[in-house]
Amino acid sequence: MTEKAKEPYIKRKELVLTTKAPLFIGDGEKLTKKEFVLIPKTKQVYMMDPVSFFRWLDRNNLVKAYEEFAQDVKQKRLYEDFFQKHLYQGETNQQKKIQQELDQLDRYSVSAGNCFVGKGSKQDPLREIHTCIKDAYGNPYVPGSSIKGALRTAILAKMLSGKGEAIFLDKEKEAKGQQKEKMKHWSQKSYQEISSISQNIENNSLNTLNLKNERGKKIDSSNALTSILRGISISDSIPIPKENLIICPKIDISTVGTPQPVLLVRECIKPGTKIHFQITLNDDYLKDAEINFDYLEEAIRAFYELQNNWFVRQFSGWENYGKENDCRLYLGGGAGFHSKTLLQAIYQGNAVKYTSTILQKIFRKHQHCRDCKNPGLSPRMLKTTKYDNTNFLMGECEVEFR
Repeated sequence: MTEKAKEPYIKRKELVLTTKAPLFIGDGEKLTKKEFVLIPKTKQVYMMDPVSFFRWLDRNNLVKAYEEFAQDVKQKRLYEDFFQKHLYQGETNQQKKIQQELDQLDRYSVSAGNCFVGKGSKQDPLREIHTCIKDAYGNPYVPGSSIKGALRTAILAKMLSGKGEAIFLDKEKEAKGQQKEKMKHWSQKSYQEISSISQNIENNSLNTLNLKNERGKKIDSSNALTSILRGISISDSIPIPKENLIICPKIDISTVGTPQPVLLVRECIKPGTKIHFQITLNDDYLKDAEINFDYLEEAIRAFYELQNNWFVRQFSGWENYGKENDCRLYLGGGAGFHSKTLLQAIYQGNAVKYTSTILQKIFRKHQHCRDCKNPGLSPRMLKTTKYDNTNFLMGECEVEFR
């Protein structure tokens, strides 16, 4: 008989994200109203190529005119107050001729939908656009680190689910009978102390590899080298065609279901886009924690259900949302506090008092200290957006391992 082959330590699959809502992965940049062109009639936004634009200005002797326009502190728009003023003024088909010029100057164009339309179809004051991350060729993509960060949160949520204040106790002090401080003093702790506690919890849960340095001394759990998540590697996504970019507004929904638009718009990947990654699991790091692809899927489903059950469904109009137990994550910018934190996993229905305490320390003017009152939700706003006349929860994506 031949000896049975050992199961390989390295397991690779394709990870496919399908955006179920607009997804925003920002690059930290934003475009002012003088750096992009909005055509009101077509609701199309042209993202200007700086080099081509300056060369065009130079060829048409418009450098000085643009400098004066750029320095004007008044609320001015690049299309109405520069292009229409200096190009084909008084001629028929002015807009068509300007669009022909823009087609040669822009890097790409994006549909803005109703982002810049106010009440009664009046045009809102033009807002800055927070831009999506792109590669060296100008194509949008999703960094693998964004996915790994979301998976880390889901894994920790599964590990810590329902453990409550026990995870905050010092085991050594408890063994010696010296443990007197529990979470009753939580509200008196500074934000820095709370952050330190959170980091210790993560270290105790994930940094469990028994490693030694060159001198044979055990490496402390505060060192990232001891993290079991070294066993998860995720590539950056395959570049996404620019045609999949859209502009979406930030919309906060109150507990009674009232939308409160915020003067912020984002360049997002549109719903229905499939985004491809490669994911590798290394059993040398993960086997003791029994983390495999089935474990990841269970963690994702549980974390998705947790957020929907204790937060999303508490808002008027969203009571039945996400009850299919799908394998989904809320990703990226604007996805909300609970998509990136663990308080709901630890405390579940009792998380509101701890969440409100932390948010009050960070955003004092927003009066999060009132969040514990009826209806008892913290934060008090649901993070949503709108595209093609449909409301979405920001950043919702379906996850599939192939």
